[in-house]
Amino acid sequence: MNKYQIKPEDTLVVFGRELIENTSYYLGPKGTIAAITNGMNCQNCHLDAGSKVLGNNYGSVASLYPKFRARSGAVENIYKRVNDCFERSLNGKAIDTAGKEMQAIVAYINFLG
Repeated sequence: MNKYQIKPEDTLVVFGRELIENTSYYLGPKGTIAAITNGMNCQNCHLDAGSKVLGNNYGSVASLYPKFRARSGAVENIYKRVNDCFERSLNGKAIDTAGKEMQAIVAYINFLG
């Protein structure tokens, strides 16, 4: 295989970044995939798609989960944490943890970590 050939996991990472940057386009009120959020993008809070230093970045997220969260009083995995953002910050609905969108977001967060 050519060392520059895109692997399936790379396409998930790229799609994950795209979802973080353009959440509203894909999952907003008029989303092309689903209409489940308030129209904000993840990067409204996680600057530069979660890659900006001191910009609420995802740099350490992969290494911190699973972890105990006081809000729920339970140990949560990264999928639960992402869905908390969808339900609270984006005032929407949780996405399927086995679905392509969640897998892409988690792949991108892991890539940054």
